[in-house]
Amino acid sequence: GMWRSLRGRARHAPLALVPFSAGMTTAEAEPKIPRVFAAVVIFRHGARAPVFRLPDADHSPAVQYDTIGSAPPHSPPAHILDANYALHAAAPGSKGLLTSVGWAQGEALGRRLYAHYGRPAPPRVRSTDVPRTLLTAQAVLSGLYAGRQPPPELTIEVDRTQNMMVPTTCEPLVESLNEGRRLHRASDGSARRAATLAAEAFGAHYDPKYCSMIAIHDDGVARRFAGLPPSECVDVGLTDMATAEAAREVRAALAHGGAAAARLSAGRLCAYVAEHVRELLAERDPGCEHPPDVRLVLLSGHDTTLFTFLNAIDSEGAQVSLSHWPPYASSVVIELFDDGTAQLLYQWQPLSVAGEEAGALPVGTLLSWLDKLSISADEFDEASGGSHGAGVEGAVFRWSD
Repeated sequence: GMWRSLRGRARHAPLALVPFSAGMTTAEAEPKIPRVFAAVVIFRHGARAPVFRLPDADHSPAVQYDTIGSAPPHSPPAHILDANYALHAAAPGSKGLLTSVGWAQGEALGRRLYAHYGRPAPPRVRSTDVPRTLLTAQAVLSGLYAGRQPPPELTIEVDRTQNMMVPTTCEPLVESLNEGRRLHRASDGSARRAATLAAEAFGAHYDPKYCSMIAIHDDGVARRFAGLPPSECVDVGLTDMATAEAAREVRAALAHGGAAAARLSAGRLCAYVAEHVRELLAERDPGCEHPPDVRLVLLSGHDTTLFTFLNAIDSEGAQVSLSHWPPYASSVVIELFDDGTAQLLYQWQPLSVAGEEAGALPVGTLLSWLDKLSISADEFDEASGGSHGAGVEGAVFRWSD
């Protein structure tokens, strides 16, 4: 299963028994329940058309993905800032485009956020410069304000840095990822068996370059969520096996190289998250008589965004199984409470960080953990040796896998 013996704690602290004594008001006798005043939500985009093409495609019935190129009319208007590729127009059904199901998954996440936090203050929204993540951010806003009046101005800022991307143009990181992947494939019995079964299934169509576990997973899961039949050589069992083995391979690649590699892969993201947490803390007014609306920061990214964060938290898979692939519209949430504590959740389940039990921990402890992993843009360039050109292949996330 995905989860490993988490000792979770409720979102709010349990009620404590406070004796009522003479001279105390009812308000003084009632225990104060910690309240979430802000949260940072990092989420993957919704379902999309596949980005890999399996070699049996020409021998399988033609399929068409119901993709969308812009937000539907019912979604609240939003100003898009600093977008480049994210506004790129592509033919319907093109690889990697968000599908109508993916839009609905984004809306569902937005509705979940509303059910959990109520109507928030106008949120800060950031997206990578990719059409499917930008549209998913818009979908989350659509669900968040479904049936409700949105703020007069909603803004989505496109982050064109590598803050929420695996920096696969960093040569030292790529070398570590490739070596970790190579060692995993060579030494892991389950990985070797999976490759043998894939070769058996594809038969004459088998090409190890195009029949990797990540390719089979990518195509099979995209078809499943689109309600489309599997390709000629792939059944449900092969898809599920490929998903698990691709996840294990990615986690092995990310874990190889230890803390130094984790800092290169997740350090920009950790610094980005820490920056948002500090801004939210600075904006809080503890003397406010009436609790204000919860403040949300929404960060729309990719499965690799979540993979790097999960590796930084739990490289050995003690909490989230190494065979788990972050699904469409999955999320990591950092909740900030008004009693000075914080909580980190993955798929709404609490995770343990910095050696603390799963659940609430001092916000200073969380920030110290993030700071330890963080890397600035200048530090990243120095650690990369200046090698961040487009010619460096991207390890576990490219066709050559």
